[in-house]
Amino acid sequence: MPHAGKFQWPAGLRRFVRSAWFEPLVSVLVIVAIILSLYAYTDNWPPMVVVESDSMQHGMNDVVGVINTGDIVLVQKTTVPDDVTTYVMGEQNGYSTYGEYGDVLLYYKNGNSGPGSTPVIHRAMVWLTYTGTQGIPGSQGFEIPSLVGLSCPTQYELLSPGVSTPHCLSNSAPDAPQLGELRLFHVGYNNINVTIDLSTLATYEPWSGFITLGDNNDGTYDQTWEGGGCAISCIVQASWVVGVARGMIPWFGALKLWIDGNSGMVPSQSWDYLALSIIAIILLPQAVPWIIRRLRSDSVAHRTRPRGPAVEGTGGTSSPVAWDEVTRLTFVAEPAGYRLATVDYGVPQPRFFGGTRLELTADSPDLMVDALRDARTGGRPVPVGTALRDGASFAIEPPDHVEIVQERAGIVVQVGERPISRRNGARLPNGAPAGSR
Repeated sequence: MPHAGKFQWPAGLRRFVRSAWFEPLVSVLVIVAIILSLYAYTDNWPPMVVVESDSMQHGMNDVVGVINTGDIVLVQKTTVPDDVTTYVMGEQNGYSTYGEYGDVLLYYKNGNSGPGSTPVIHRAMVWLTYTGTQGIPGSQGFEIPSLVGLSCPTQYELLSPGVSTPHCLSNSAPDAPQLGELRLFHVGYNNINVTIDLSTLATYEPWSGFITLGDNNDGTYDQTWEGGGCAISCIVQASWVVGVARGMIPWFGALKLWIDGNSGMVPSQSWDYLALSIIAIILLPQAVPWIIRRLRSDSVAHRTRPRGPAVEGTGGTSSPVAWDEVTRLTFVAEPAGYRLATVDYGVPQPRFFGGTRLELTADSPDLMVDALRDARTGGRPVPVGTALRDGASFAIEPPDHVEIVQERAGIVVQVGERPISRRNGARLPNGAPAGSR
C-alpha cells in the first residue's frame, strides 16, 4: 500500500513514462517548444537564417563570436530606423555586436523579397536622411546628424563638391544637407577607410536609408554605384529590412550548405569545431548520468542506516545502498530462487528480460518503489524463468534500505533484517520462502 501522505502519480501515467513512446514524444515536444520560443523571441518566420558567404568574417579563418560562413543567425524584428544602432553611433556609445560597432541587418536587396531571393546580412554603417523628394534626384543632399558625436577629422570628415579642403559637421547645424564625400576612418577589424559618395547617391539613389557594409568587404559598401547599378543593393530603405541579428548558433548551418553543395566558403576551422560539438552532444548525455551515479555512489555510503548484521557467521563485508537511489535491480536465477546480481541507481539503463536474468527497471526511485509496492505477485516470489513486465514484480516490500553483502557464495541481498540468499534459503519478509514457485 502507498506510504501515508506520499503523493502518487496515476498508474497509467507511470506506465506511459516507462513505455517506449515516452522519450520520443518528449524529444518532439522539446523541439516544438524551442522553435516556438525562437519565433516568440524574434517575431520573425523563419526566426533564423544560415550565412552563405564570407562577407562578415574577420579574415578567412573562423573567429568565435563573429559571423562566419555556416553560422545560423537569429533575426529579430525591430523598429527601423529608431531601434537600430549604426556603426557611427556605436563608435560613440561603445555598442558593438559580432566583433564590430553597431547592429547587423538582414535585408532584401533593393526590396526584392520574391521567390528565390536571398537576403543580405551586413552591418548598418550610417543612416542617411534624403532632404529632397523621395525618389527624385536632386542637389539637396543628405542629413547625417549621427556624425555629431564623432571626432573630426580623426574618425570622419566631409568633403563638399568642388572643394579641396575637408570640413566637419557643425554642432550648431547638424541637419545641414551634405553632398560630396563622407569619409570614415579606421573602420573595422582591418582598420580601413571607407569613402561614401554622397553626390552619386543623391543622383541615383535619392531616398533615405542605411549604408551597409560587410565586415570582410575591404571598404566597398553595398551601395557603391558601379557599372550602372548598385554593387549589392541601393540605399537600404526601412521597409526592406527583415530584422536585426540577435544571437547565433555557430557552425551547424554548414551542414545545410554541404547538403546544398554550397559549402566552399566554410572555414576549415568551422568543420573542426562542428565535429567537436557533435561529439560533445553525443557524449554528454552518457557522461552526465555516469557522473551522477559516481557522485551518488560516493554519497550513499555515508547516508545509509544499517538495520542489523548482514549474515551472521559468514565473515562477509557489507555495503549499504539507500533504497531511494535505486532505479534498477538485476537478479540471477538459481535453484533456490533469484539472488541479486547488481544494483544501479541514479539513471536507469535499457530494460531487458530473460529466463535466467530478471531486471526490474524504473525511470526514477519513486517509480521503483511503486513497482515493488503495487505490482506484487500475491506474496510469492517470481519463479525462475518468469519475465518481469509491467504488472509483475518481486514479492518484496520496499524497506528503508537494501543492503548488499559480499560473501564467498556470491552477492546476496538483505531486505529489512532477513537476507535472500542461495546459501540459507531464508524467507522473504512476508514469509514466502526464497525458492517458492
